[in-house]
Amino acid sequence: DPDVVKRAAADIAGVTNFDAEYARVLPEIRADIDLATKLEVRSTPTFFINGRKIGGVAAQAFEAAIDLELKRSR
Repeated sequence: DPDVVKRAAADIAGVTNFDAEYARVLPEIRADIDLATKLEVRSTPTFFINGRKIGGVAAQAFEAAIDLELKRSR
């Protein structure tokens, strides 16, 4: 429901003029979608650590990936 989205944008992000902001940021949103498609992002959150894609993971898996990359860099 568009009204629910507009209220959420106002409550969460302080967006007071949704229609104007939407038109202004739509090109950025489309660019983000294009990039996500190219990178084959299928879920959020998705992170890239040294080119390794980590998507939709628990904090422990994220920490393990960081630890692995830190060990590889030594």
